[in-house]
Amino acid sequence: MREELRNFLLRLAAPTPVAIWIISSLTVSLAGPFGTFEALPYFSRLTYWGSVIGLSIVIGAVVRLISLSRFRSDEPVKQDILSIVAMTVIFSPIVFLLTILLVPSDENTFPSIVEVASYVAAISTAVFAIRRLLPGVDDISNLIAPTVVPPPKLLRRLPPDFVGPILRLSVRDHFVDVVTPRNTVTIRLRFSDAIEEMDGVQGYCVHRSHWVVADAIVAVEQTGGKTTVRLSNGDVVPVSRKYRENLKVAGLL
Repeated sequence: MREELRNFLLRLAAPTPVAIWIISSLTVSLAGPFGTFEALPYFSRLTYWGSVIGLSIVIGAVVRLISLSRFRSDEPVKQDILSIVAMTVIFSPIVFLLTILLVPSDENTFPSIVEVASYVAAISTAVFAIRRLLPGVDDISNLIAPTVVPPPKLLRRLPPDFVGPILRLSVRDHFVDVVTPRNTVTIRLRFSDAIEEMDGVQGYCVHRSHWVVADAIVAVEQTGGKTTVRLSNGDVVPVSRKYRENLKVAGLL
């Protein structure tokens, strides 16, 4: 759990979300929408909109992770509906409270919680629609700062049109299933060799038949004495007692 939280915070502190926060805060505070231009001096507007936008980025990332953990990758509509509802329910009271505290207004012009919630719902819907419509922005991993690492050797064994990323490896007899968010490729290879050829990619053996990529884990769940890991594509992989120690060492248990 500590490792998962650390990775989440690193994603939020990456250059891309920080740049979005700074540029958006400066731009919106200059424009002063929703009456804030007339109601507040510039630095007060910057404080207000910087707080609103910063919290929206953090809460948006949280609800996005929740939706990815609850629904499979082939259920994007359900993922987005859950994200929009969660964003509206969680973020609307926060915006309402910030408005009460930071924006002077009388009873006739002060927005109601219903009005605030309608704005949050509308903007959230637009944001999640843009994620789906624009290629390359619908993945939460885009918050991570890009790093240059050599591709794993296992990719050489996969078809030329293979599209990753690899989320997990599972063995079946003499074959290994290479699982991605969208499909599964089966190759003939020893399981131990397949894991070895994932060099440069952090992952854990969680079962004698399953190896998972660390970044693909969104939750470790324990129910009725059984432990499982839930991946970003919705797959639930069993964790055997023998390999629980791997997750404990990684701080996930």
